[in-house]
Amino acid sequence: MLPLFLCQSLYLGIVTLPRSYIFSFKERAKMITVSVCVGSSCHLKGAYEIIRICEELIEELGLKNQIELKGNFCLGRCTEDGVTVMVDEEILSGVSPQNFKQVFEEKVLKKLEEGSADGSN
Repeated sequence: MLPLFLCQSLYLGIVTLPRSYIFSFKERAKMITVSVCVGSSCHLKGAYEIIRICEELIEELGLKNQIELKGNFCLGRCTEDGVTVMVDEEILSGVSPQNFKQVFEEKVLKKLEEGSADGSN
């Protein structure tokens, strides 16, 4: 069901969104998506431990509004070492609970810094 203001706007042929909708779209655009493969091979290699570590890092660093954490089934790298993690569109193989903090710093935090440096964050 569409909100009343949107129904009226569509009826009149004019679409105007309240600031709260526009703000939330901008906020979503800034988010980095971290997807961890939770397929059977990655599960056995420590995927759920990586998810736990990632949740802790997001909480510790106060990044809940900037990072979306997801579980994905098979990213097609089952035969490679370690768990497969995708940061936005970049697929990373060989991730383990032991090296995840380093991967998080090099890939996720670096992306956040680049985003804030170019003014998009």
